[in-house]
Amino acid sequence: MDILEKATRIKHSIGKYRASEIVIRCVQQLNQADAGSETMLKTYPPWLLLLLIKWSLLYGVEYEGLHAQPFQDADFVGLVKSFQELNDFVRMPSEYENVFLFLRNMAYQQFWLQEQFPIQGIARQRVIFGSLPTNDPLQEQFLSTTHVSINDFLELAVVTMAAFFIQKRAHIEHRWYSPVVDKYSENTIQHFLSSVSMTIPNIKRFLQTKQKPESLNYEFYERTPLKRFPMLELNSQFYPYHRNLLAASFHSFTYDVLRSPNPEAFMRRFGDMFQKYIEQVLLAAKIEFLTEKEIQAALGLSGKSVDFLITENEGNIFIDAKGVEMSRIGMLTHMPDVISDKSKSSVLKGITQGYELAQKLPAGTRIRERTINTDENYLLIITYSEFYVGNGTDFYNYIDSRRLDEIVTNYGRQHWIPFEHMYFLSIDDLEWCLEYARLSKKSLIEILRDAVRDDRTPDTRKLTFGQHIGGKFQPMAFQPPVLKVALDSMMVELKQVIEKHESSD
Repeated sequence: MDILEKATRIKHSIGKYRASEIVIRCVQQLNQADAGSETMLKTYPPWLLLLLIKWSLLYGVEYEGLHAQPFQDADFVGLVKSFQELNDFVRMPSEYENVFLFLRNMAYQQFWLQEQFPIQGIARQRVIFGSLPTNDPLQEQFLSTTHVSINDFLELAVVTMAAFFIQKRAHIEHRWYSPVVDKYSENTIQHFLSSVSMTIPNIKRFLQTKQKPESLNYEFYERTPLKRFPMLELNSQFYPYHRNLLAASFHSFTYDVLRSPNPEAFMRRFGDMFQKYIEQVLLAAKIEFLTEKEIQAALGLSGKSVDFLITENEGNIFIDAKGVEMSRIGMLTHMPDVISDKSKSSVLKGITQGYELAQKLPAGTRIRERTINTDENYLLIITYSEFYVGNGTDFYNYIDSRRLDEIVTNYGRQHWIPFEHMYFLSIDDLEWCLEYARLSKKSLIEILRDAVRDDRTPDTRKLTFGQHIGGKFQPMAFQPPVLKVALDSMMVELKQVIEKHESSD
């Protein structure tokens, strides 16, 4: 039996039952109090249950009038077992060029569903997008798509998160928003719910438009398309398919909606916005740095440079902002040349720009009031979302040594920035790193040296830079300074909503 035959058998089994019954059973399991425990993650992996939900919506019995077998607990256990068996038919580690690429697929499939209550992502969207003028094209585009303003949407997202993360509700109804109806109006609340939820017939049609004629291996490892509409509307009640899926959806909802129609056009605008946001983050963290314009003016450069330069006595840190996310195929592929190709405008371009500047900054170089004291250089390439490509050494060993060798050759065959000193961070990773530096009183160079040291040993090496920080303190426990004002105002709103709701009950 091959993967196609196994998948066909599973879909045939699903077709015996009413889609709503399978979906609700999955939703109940995904949102149990102990769903995140190690035992439950092994027994009921959320990424497999979300695929079961997707296939149930696509292939299960849709209408009440059609014949369907009763769906019992034993049937649910049997379907879950079938999906676990599907693991044996997808691409095995031996079919990848190296184990790193297999681990990358698994990380992309699983890590995002293990994050908890990322209200900081909601606040970040408020800082980046919420302050735009009401007549800005991005504000108008979001309003045209959702019929809700960006700030109203984000505030209602916080209100919604309170129901599922604080009160641990299984579902909500319209009356959950009654304490704030005077602020947002019934119409705005209805548009908000329509932007994040669908009935079974509608979500089925939506998923049909998202089905792609490609390898089942890709579908197995993909992030569920339910992320766009993370709640199910059933009998005037709204169920999150999975709390962490809802959180992940709100974490980047504004970005996703604005990017979706025309990614290239959006990125031409967002690149500058993302760079300015990182500048805000560095300023709020009280980090001394030079901007690209200041670097160019000081060194008489005419070409592109990295966006920021941090000089500490122990070393130099080059930071380049690439406000991008890798394409879906780039994240799902098992082929290193495809990953490299999808990284040209981010990873490879950032490394080139880092080498361009590092070559012109040997120890002793005077730049403004500062003297470069060392040639110990580090490069941080900051992307909007995680790429899962490890550090520079991983990229060289497992993805594309040829192109990195070309960069070194083009700059005098000298490793101006050692590959092991290159890290590719999501914006979350950068914020965690800066806050960890503040709380621990460590310099950024010390933190980077620790990461480099750990990554040299198999027992302590990490796939993402954020794992180096998460192992030292709980990132969810802090408030990055640049987000504090936004977080405070949103949490005040959240507290008011909860108090009003409790008093109304």
